[in-house]
Amino acid sequence: MCRLVTNAVDHVQMGTDALHNAKNLQRKSRKCMLISIILLLLIALIVVLSILKPWKK
Repeated sequence: MCRLVTNAVDHVQMGTDALHNAKNLQRKSRKCMLISIILLLLIALIVVLSILKPWKK
C-alpha cells in the first residue's frame, strides 16, 4: 500500500512539473506571437503609407 502512495505522489509531482513547464512555454509563445503581430502591423503600416504618400499632397 505504501508503494502505491509513493507512486501516486511521484506521478502528481511529475504532473505538477509538466504543468509549470507548459505554463512557461505558453507565456513565451504568447510573447513571441505578440511581437510578430506588432511587426506585421508596422510593416503593413509602412506599405500603406508608402502607397498613399500623404506628404506629397
